[in-house]
Amino acid sequence: MPKVISFINYKGGVGKTTTAYHVSSSLAQHYRQSVLMIDIDPQANLTFLCGSIKSP
Repeated sequence: MPKVISFINYKGGVGKTTTAYHVSSSLAQHYRQSVLMIDIDPQANLTFLCGSIKSP
């Protein structure tokens, strides 16, 4: 059964992106499960943190 974990705080600079990244990575690594992270922040920091850029 899928579980939903969300990190919400209206104040900026409290570590939401960092916490989401580390918790997701830890769940994926330790429990060998697929993890879907959805970045709805307009700055898209989680997307840039997780994404890889290939050089041409």
